[in-house]
Amino acid sequence: MLKQMYSNVGEALRRLGTQVKVLLDVTSSFTSRPSAIKSPMSPPSSAREDYIGAPQISIRAPIQQEDLQQALDMSNLLGQAVDIAQSQITKILRARSEQSTHLPLPQFLRYFHLNRMFADECEAVSGRGGQALKTVVNAHIKDFVSQFSESLMQKLVQSMDADHWEPKDVNDHDGQILNRILEASTKEIDSWTRASIVWETQESHLNGDPPSTNGETNGITPAKDKTRSATIDEQKYILTDSTLMVLRSLEHFECLITGIPSMTSEITTSLLDYLRLFNSRCQQLVLGAGATKIAGLKNITTKHLALSSQALSFIIALTPHIREFVRRHTSGSGQLMTEFDK
Repeated sequence: MLKQMYSNVGEALRRLGTQVKVLLDVTSSFTSRPSAIKSPMSPPSSAREDYIGAPQISIRAPIQQEDLQQALDMSNLLGQAVDIAQSQITKILRARSEQSTHLPLPQFLRYFHLNRMFADECEAVSGRGGQALKTVVNAHIKDFVSQFSESLMQKLVQSMDADHWEPKDVNDHDGQILNRILEASTKEIDSWTRASIVWETQESHLNGDPPSTNGETNGITPAKDKTRSATIDEQKYILTDSTLMVLRSLEHFECLITGIPSMTSEITTSLLDYLRLFNSRCQQLVLGAGATKIAGLKNITTKHLALSSQALSFIIALTPHIREFVRRHTSGSGQLMTEFDK
């Protein structure tokens, strides 16, 4: 709906802007011509003065001034049209605030880019930035980041409470996620930046798990008759359900930072809180034997302790790559970077 509405309004504003420019050009050409324009059928000036008995009065200059004033009014009318369009759209966005801030991640990124492109289009046409529209969209972004982070944390708690701390196979899809996170420390990921291409209808891998393939696996150690493990810098890690949940959530955080880089600081803070939550819950459930009460484990064995250690070591190994990714999307805030070392 927004894409069609913004396209129609933007096209109308562009056409109106073109008409205003043409009118200004025509008016400017009038002012550059000589003021004394005679009709081929007009008698000589002296004859008219003798007949009327008074000097000739030029009426062209006032007409030219009126044309110029009308052109300037048309230019002001374009700005008013932009203000009215943005005012009406702002009312629609405010009415849909609840739905917009609870959209799935790929749809919200498209929503953000649509509004940003429309605001840029209005500013290019009229020179007016549309502060009211930007204020509403910025408020939606902050609300979305807050509820999105809270939702991921709730899912993490639920996953960890239900985790029996058994080794899980790192399938091809999870291996591709790991590979993207590792690569994102040095380059942009095409599937993450594609959200800004709002004129194309795309299915994002963030909406669900794609079907697994038997081709090349990235970031995992292939094995046929045993649980496949994750690999970072040639070091293998055996993961559990909750650790795989963390891996998928980390991609969501980085994808959100890629789509809305202006919110990198706020999103990174939420990301760090997420990792701290995983660390504290891991200690409570395994080292503190909380899993015996919550997940129904009879007791905590050395296998559970080993898997817990593997999970924490895996996150520690990922942290430098995440830190470098965040550094590329910020102005180099030292305080934000030092948070990763704590």
